Amino acid sequence: MFKKYNRVLFTTVYLVIVLTVKYFYDLSNMTLTILFAIFLSLLCIYEIAKLKSDETKNKE
Repeated sequence: MFKKYNRVLFTTVYLVIVLTVKYFYDLSNMTLTILFAIFLSLLCIYEIAKLKSDETKNKE
């Protein structure tokens, strides 16, 4: 059931963590930009891994 919403759950958890850290520590815009770039790269890695697993399932 939750497989469909993995990306949304990941995004929500990531935003909560970043905003909580920003609340307790005054992060600069550069740090937030770096964190956002890390987030985008993790999403790309997730999509590639998902495509690879789908290809493996389709071959069987």
